[in-house]
Amino acid sequence: MAVAFDNNAGASVFGTSVTTASFTISGSNRVAVTAFGRFTALTNIAVTCGGVTGTLITGAEVADLIGLYRHIAPATGSQTASASWTETASASVGATTMTGVDQTTPANNGTSASGASPQSLSVTSTSGDLTVTGCIVNSGETNHSSDQTNKNTGIYGNTDIGPGTGTTTHIWTRVGDTMRIAGANIVAVAVAGWGPLLGLRNNRLVVAA
Repeated sequence: MAVAFDNNAGASVFGTSVTTASFTISGSNRVAVTAFGRFTALTNIAVTCGGVTGTLITGAEVADLIGLYRHIAPATGSQTASASWTETASASVGATTMTGVDQTTPANNGTSASGASPQSLSVTSTSGDLTVTGCIVNSGETNHSSDQTNKNTGIYGNTDIGPGTGTTTHIWTRVGDTMRIAGANIVAVAVAGWGPLLGLRNNRLVVAA
């Protein structure tokens, strides 16, 4: 089974919390990945999607600027994603929901990069998985773009997804700006019932019991 895109929603605000418009979550083996972008250090950060509090993906953070959070089994139906913090500041939340994701270890290979535009981030992946990155720029603009599939645009912390076909490179661009990028690999649920492939017998596949 391969990871598949389900839906997305994003929002930006100047304040102490941000919530997206309602969007529909569906499918089985669900996981949401939420990018929380901001322009300064914040405290008491809490990120939720579909009623599930997010956990920061190890390695998928540029400190005090952007981080990716994963949410296992968010509720189906009409839901929102949100973030809250203590200080009054500009920030954004961009959620992407996916199906076919491992429910025990949904994300791995967290990584990040910073530098002048264009800036790339390579995420180690496996066939059937899916890569996600979030990017925020130091100018506070919302119109930066990726060479992969943009999913949350028009917010401070734009997000995209890339194919799980091996290591995937995401290139973010906004001329004359500095990019801060966090990324991770989203792991496909294992297919049960198949042992190691032993070969062919009478033109039929033979697997170990």
